[in-house]
Amino acid sequence: MPGCVTPRTSGGFGPGGKMPDENCEDSGGEVFLDIRIFVRYTFASRCPHKLLSCVLLRPDPAVKEREAVKTYVPREGDIKKKWLVIDANGKVLGRVAAEAARLLRGKHKPQYTPYLDCGDHVVIINADKACVTGRKAQAKKYYRHSGYLGGLKETTYEKLVAKHPTRAMMFAVKGMLPHNRLGRQLATRVRIYAGNEHPHEAQNPEMHTF
Repeated sequence: MPGCVTPRTSGGFGPGGKMPDENCEDSGGEVFLDIRIFVRYTFASRCPHKLLSCVLLRPDPAVKEREAVKTYVPREGDIKKKWLVIDANGKVLGRVAAEAARLLRGKHKPQYTPYLDCGDHVVIINADKACVTGRKAQAKKYYRHSGYLGGLKETTYEKLVAKHPTRAMMFAVKGMLPHNRLGRQLATRVRIYAGNEHPHEAQNPEMHTF
């Protein structure tokens, strides 16, 4: 038939092949093989497996419009970064670190992309006044190694905060970021201070509460 599309008959049609629907009546039936191809079958009493005609229909405009929609992926220049301030006074260390890591990754934005730096800058103040629950102040250990034999050093959370007030918070935030190049890049976006003041007033930071 001129102007029509005929599918191959070696796979499932023709003699010995399997019809798309074996329970059809002998009067006739219609089968869709593709979203754009409409195949009409006419079943005769003697030759029920014979393909008589195949008509190519015009594509649906709505289907074409749905196919044209692509996933939006933001670019580096399209992402606007804010400066957010978190007050850790009286808050649990892990809760503050988890919220800071969420803001650094940009999970609070609708254009969040896992492999892009789409988060905001985070400033944490009063890091020395963050608390821990239970007996973690004496039981939580921090380890470091000098690289020499027997050079393993350990200290508790209480001693670490007394000597380096911001180091425990930095360890907690870095531990909740991806351990790859992206995580190391995101770690440079967080600033942690022991007191109530910070030198980032020129960036017009906003106070973030959670």
